Amino acid sequence: MTDRQWNEPIDLDGIAGRLADSTPGRWYRDVYDDEYATSMVVVTTQEPTSGRHFAPRWPDFPRGAVVAATLVQSGPEFCHASERWDQDAEFIAHARTDVENLLAEVIRLRAIIDTSSGPLP
Repeated sequence: MTDRQWNEPIDLDGIAGRLADSTPGRWYRDVYDDEYATSMVVVTTQEPTSGRHFAPRWPDFPRGAVVAATLVQSGPEFCHASERWDQDAEFIAHARTDVENLLAEVIRLRAIIDTSSGPLP
């Protein structure tokens, strides 16, 4: 998964800063599926209104809501070879909340360790 050693320090302040600087969330995966949007797979701050995860059609796209796009079919430079556009968008959409929750859990557990037996060896 990573080359990081278990006892290397984690920059929690850096993680917290990047989290605070990012677009507030909850984020969602969505699909803009008409000829104007070329079936883009996006991460957006607006909850999809249909149960199918499809945004309104042009010209009613939710302007200013897109955080990232994992598939833009109008140019091959935007199509990753893995073809995991939906999975990547789902991961990115959950990352905002997941990182926030994981950061809070690490801080909580460190507080327990610090008040009980001190830091781990």
